[in-house]
Amino acid sequence: MATFTQTFRIYETLNKYFNNEEDAKAMASGIEEMVNYRFQSEKERLATKMDIMELKGDISHVKMRIRQAFHTQMKLIILIMTGFSLLIVSLITLLLRGF
Repeated sequence: MATFTQTFRIYETLNKYFNNEEDAKAMASGIEEMVNYRFQSEKERLATKMDIMELKGDISHVKMRIRQAFHTQMKLIILIMTGFSLLIVSLITLLLRGF
């Protein structure tokens, strides 16, 4: 949204180059309309502070769940490796004893 100050600065700049007050006002008004239309059409795509805070909360929740899943998987891997190690040791012991 163009503020009054911005519109006035546009008007002054255009008036300086056009040397015609009416054309400068019409052009500044047209630019302001284009800016306002663009803002209104794109406003739904902009994130609010609340949206950003919700995303940060969601991200931290996902990070925590990933960390927990990693720890659970590591425990499972260690348990499986221990089981296979015991199985291998048992098989070697049986082979060396000759059944």
